[in-house]
Formats: sequence, structure tokens, C-alpha cells
Amino acid sequence: MSAFHEQLRKDFASVFLNLDEFGSEHELNGVNVRCVVQSPTEQDNLLKGLQYRGFEAVHTQQVIIYVPREDMQELPVTDEIMTLDGETCVVDSCVNQMGMLKITLNINHG
Repeated sequence: MSAFHEQLRKDFASVFLNLDEFGSEHELNGVNVRCVVQSPTEQDNLLKGLQYRGFEAVHTQQVIIYVPREDMQELPVTDEIMTLDGETCVVDSCVNQMGMLKITLNINHG
């Protein structure tokens, strides 16, 4: 592993996932993990050029989770059902960003 990747891994733990900074504990598929959870607004998505993915009479909330790859037994795949803090979600995408997974989930409310 390169010195850069080693430093990046240290930064994930000491800064990005630090419970006093950005990180928080959440239940993901029945397992407690330290991660960062974001909930972009529809306006944020519109400004990025992303389409609204809800259906008539159903509101869809998008949630983005950043979690270390090593904390996930399996990589989530598109359209897989997962739970986040007991709430059922559908995986929109999962990207490995140098050891940190960016998992985009959709939660249907309706």
C-alpha cells in the first residue's frame, strides 16, 4: 500500500469518521457501523442535474452513506434492499472511492 493510501486510511478514521467531527453510529443491515450520512435536498439534486426519482403519490428521499469498505461484508448492488436504522431502503448505487464506499439509497414514503 502506498504512503498516500495509508495516510488516506488514517484520515478516514481520525477525521472523516471521527464521532466528534463528521461521523456517527448507524445500523446498516443490522450491523452498527461508523459512517457519514447525508440527505441531499431535491434542490441540491436539481442543481446537480439529477432527475427526481419519485412516483406519483410516493415521495422518495435520497440518502448517501459513506462507510469504510472493510466494514461491509458484501458490496451493495443496485436495486438491493437494505435497512438504515431500521428503515427499508433501495440501493441506487455503490461506488468504492479509495476504500470508502459511497452508497446512495432511496427511501420511499407514501
